[in-house]
Amino acid sequence: MNNIITASRMNSLMNCPRSHFWAYEVGLTKEDSAHALRFGSAWHRAMEARWNGWTYDEALAFAIPEGIDLDEFSCATLAGLLAGYYDYYGQRENVGKSEPEQQFDFEIEGTHFTMQGKIDNIGLLKNKTHALVESKTTSDQLTPDSNYWLRLAFNLQVFQYFDAAAKLGYEITQVYYDVCRKPSIRPLKSVNELDSEGRKIVVNKLGERVFKKKRIKEKVGKGKKAKEEIREVEDLEKPIQSANKENGWELKQAPETPDQFSERLWRDTIARPDFYFARREIPILEDELRQFYVQRLSLIKLIQHYRSQETTDINLGVRDAEAWPRHVSTNTCDFCRYKSFCLSNLTIDIDNPPQGFAVKPFNPELEVYATTTETNDSTI
Repeated sequence: MNNIITASRMNSLMNCPRSHFWAYEVGLTKEDSAHALRFGSAWHRAMEARWNGWTYDEALAFAIPEGIDLDEFSCATLAGLLAGYYDYYGQRENVGKSEPEQQFDFEIEGTHFTMQGKIDNIGLLKNKTHALVESKTTSDQLTPDSNYWLRLAFNLQVFQYFDAAAKLGYEITQVYYDVCRKPSIRPLKSVNELDSEGRKIVVNKLGERVFKKKRIKEKVGKGKKAKEEIREVEDLEKPIQSANKENGWELKQAPETPDQFSERLWRDTIARPDFYFARREIPILEDELRQFYVQRLSLIKLIQHYRSQETTDINLGVRDAEAWPRHVSTNTCDFCRYKSFCLSNLTIDIDNPPQGFAVKPFNPELEVYATTTETNDSTI
């Protein structure tokens, strides 16, 4: 029985009880659905290293260790964003005794449930109190008037972290959101190939590179009868760099490589830093914290209620999905990993999951990484 309460689980339950059932009561996972989680975990690892004073190269290597399950372009995206982040905020953070990735596990009073999670970062302020630093990636706009910031005013994850930090012995007086927007640009299907000197390559119909012509003088014949003639030859130091349809010349192109995309993304962050990066302080009000405690307890009672409605023996591992209502709407179903069988009213055998699915351990976001980070000594 999964009695672990995470912020992700609470949000899932409110979004759709049936989807929550498959994810947190059964552990049914779409085998390719963990990509966003892997990217998010890699970004958090990069932030962990950075808050501890590591260089860009060190942070990137820590975020993408050998054997990580990320494709080349995801790694390129992370590298480009991280390079832009370092350029925008500088090479070091001004937080002292930074304590990133603080794992917690506490019983929720009056229940048989525990709250678990990992606090992104706890930093020491100049007045010797502490601040929560919450690193996030989002597809939302980061402009000051964006609804994204309004939604963060009552963020279950941060309230849970605030509660956990107090139980860990920290006096939290401020919460900082450190947000990175996911890129809107995508790898290009074709880009110009360049030579070793960064010049475009133009080829003729035979696929041969085209060069400018130069005129050279040479003598034809011998002795007094020799004549000086001028002829044109290719100037191998001056290649043509523009296509010409009449001559049948074309720019040589190929799909954009991960390295090329990473550099283009980095340059875009330099040109539009406000599009990609934002930091903001969000106050934690006592009344909002009280509301969070009430809401968390209500969600626990809701889980217990839905379980009590199942007609099967939960203790034997036999579950009844129909006891958990479905929230069928465009906003929920279009993005749901379970829509392929849920909307078709198919009965699922947990021992034989649908193709592309597997039953896995609960709460993959709580995966613990072994780290060897050190803290820096500056304060803000």
